[in-house]
Amino acid sequence: MVILHKFVGVSVMTGPATKRQRSSEMAGEKQERDAGATINAVAADFRCSITSELVVEPVTTCDGHLYERAAIEKWFETNSTSPNTGERLKSKTVVPSPVIKSAVERLVFSGCLESEETGTWFLRNALLHLDCNKKV
Repeated sequence: MVILHKFVGVSVMTGPATKRQRSSEMAGEKQERDAGATINAVAADFRCSITSELVVEPVTTCDGHLYERAAIEKWFETNSTSPNTGERLKSKTVVPSPVIKSAVERLVFSGCLESEETGTWFLRNALLHLDCNKKV
């Protein structure tokens, strides 16, 4: 039995939840799980295949794959192939990807990712900026 109490203009329901309330709560929980799964899937697209971490300084190679700049440049010191496909690349040129960088930053600052992953990203981002300031 659900009882509705009125206190100073505020209605409060007590008693067991109705089927509709439980169904609504379960639907909300499912939406949260689905949203979390979607966010994790998006984040996976922004991970470097060499480091398996979210990119801080994203670049693409001539075959269109996304990498962390430092990781792919180190790879190219001893390889002329794609780390993803193993195929020989026509060029070792890397192209910065500011759109991906912006998307990753929005994802990190959204607070929707696991704190361990964002903590690592913030640390790597800070180290990158420190390193850039030394070069200037």
